[in-house]
Amino acid sequence: MQLGIKSNTEIQSEDLINRILNSPISRPSYLASFDSGSLFPDASQNPGPLCSVLRPSIVNERIDDIPLLIAILLKLKLPDIVDKFYTPHANHEGLSHGWLLTVWLVYILSRGDHRMSRVQDWVAGRCSVLTAATGQRITEKDFTDDRLARILKILYDDTLWSKIEQYISRHTIRAYDLAVEKIRLDATTATVNHDPEKHPLFQIGRTKQNTYLPQFKLMIGTLDPLGLPIATDVVSGEKADDPLYLPVYERIHKTVCKSGILYIGDSKMGALETRAVIDRDNNCYLMPLPMTGETPALLENTLSELESGKHKISYVFLPQDQPATENEDPDPNKALAKGFEITIERKIKLDGEALIWTERICCVQSFRYAVAQSKALETRLEKAEEAIRNLTPPPGPGKKVYKDAAELESAAEKILKRYKVKGLIEYAWECQEFHKNIRAYGDKPARVETTVRYQIHTTRNSDAIEKTKKRLGWRLYATNSIVEKLSLTQVVISYRDQYIVERNFARLKGRRLGITPLYVQRDDHACGLIRLLTIALRAMGVVEFVAHRKLQENQDTLQGIYPGNPKRSTPKPSVDLLLEAFNGLDFFITDLPNGQHFEQISPLNEVQKKILYLLDVPESIYSKMTQKIKYGTQTGTNPLEK
Repeated sequence: MQLGIKSNTEIQSEDLINRILNSPISRPSYLASFDSGSLFPDASQNPGPLCSVLRPSIVNERIDDIPLLIAILLKLKLPDIVDKFYTPHANHEGLSHGWLLTVWLVYILSRGDHRMSRVQDWVAGRCSVLTAATGQRITEKDFTDDRLARILKILYDDTLWSKIEQYISRHTIRAYDLAVEKIRLDATTATVNHDPEKHPLFQIGRTKQNTYLPQFKLMIGTLDPLGLPIATDVVSGEKADDPLYLPVYERIHKTVCKSGILYIGDSKMGALETRAVIDRDNNCYLMPLPMTGETPALLENTLSELESGKHKISYVFLPQDQPATENEDPDPNKALAKGFEITIERKIKLDGEALIWTERICCVQSFRYAVAQSKALETRLEKAEEAIRNLTPPPGPGKKVYKDAAELESAAEKILKRYKVKGLIEYAWECQEFHKNIRAYGDKPARVETTVRYQIHTTRNSDAIEKTKKRLGWRLYATNSIVEKLSLTQVVISYRDQYIVERNFARLKGRRLGITPLYVQRDDHACGLIRLLTIALRAMGVVEFVAHRKLQENQDTLQGIYPGNPKRSTPKPSVDLLLEAFNGLDFFITDLPNGQHFEQISPLNEVQKKILYLLDVPESIYSKMTQKIKYGTQTGTNPLEK
């Protein structure tokens, strides 16, 4: 245990220190008084100078992962970058805005809560810890709601945010020696409870659950393989995804200042203008083409050419399924997909400039995708048949009866269109007439009443269904990269890793960041808060990636981080488990009335020490806190450098 002592009086008994430091202390943090009699059960052991002292005071503050998070954010130079671009008011006093933002991010990442109203109380219980970890003089008055709101206004300013984001991304890439070769672009939505009429940022749009609710949209570009956000855009929820790709791409291109990068996105990135700009900047793109416009006809033509023997099929295998030697052939049963490719010359006039380039179209059939589509087709066929038969149910009360053949045919066609099985199911109807003799009654003569009823029957077009199933699972991928740099196999595998950007969305909506619900009511505060959380997302990605890279380099695993299963190990620990491993660390401060001052930190266990090693963070960020508690300044000193 680290023990810092500040006293002008000679300590007379080592046993006295141990008794004080080992006294029971309850949580949460508070200033408590203890009866000195509990420390000296035997009056003969009571030192003379302290005989009249009855109540020593002890403060307990939680440390947990606070020093680690501050160390990570300092490596990103977050306080310096924010303070570089934002000049506060001349009358501003207290903590700088860069450090305010940094400590707020520590609270968010440590507590999993982004509410402004809770930060001040959290800081009040950890002033000593935060002062020692940051090297700044931390007080709870620095974290009032109005000061935190000022941080959100800074991040809301598009000009300031663009500079801050750009410098954070550039410094992170340099600090962690990250290779910039692939960048993935994608968008997500998040539903809120705000009134769309009062909040332009939160408009009604279509959600992933196919419902229409107030929401905002977040466009993000991430760096492979760690999923580090390079650029983000926050827009209102009713906007389409397609126009969002080009602005975020241009900001990324300006940030990384490099050509030859492969940009990967989904089909919404397939706008011809977007592809043209990427090619003009000497970069590469990869995306599946949307099944709209000319794409269905192009797919039909290429598959027809394949059936006529014009193209040669190649099989795609995962790296681990490739044979060990070149003389061996891979097992066809382990193939991931098959496909072929063609080339097309693309032309577009952009800003008065005619752009021409050659594009490779990779036609790929994923076997798993084909099986899934086949099952979905069978389900649609069954539902369509049942719906058509239900148009003419058996006679009974409350049953709708079609009395017109044209009306019945129209209803059947709508069902075929709804389930997308037109041409796969054929139907025929027959007209049934029922005659009923009615006897004469009163002044009404005898007569015959005729009732018309239609009965519809369905049959499956087996040939059409079989032909359709053969073409299931095929998809067109577009890229302008040369074959030597991006082969057909690499096209398939690169797009399969699109889940990397989806993991960022899961983290944003997960327990630690919890981007929704949004508790702020103003649009500028909401936009600033969303951007603040994307900075926290960067820190989470860095922590996880650096730990994984170190374990891979050492061919090692990490164990002792799974609650209830200490022997379980993993080569890829999640950031949540890494941070939770530091729960339970405490900082004790003991002051005796005679002037003696003691500071003590809970010792790090072996798992915590290994995590610090994996993250390239010195253990001294914890062990030396007792030496820095009285020396916090406003000069921006980096505690990692002491």
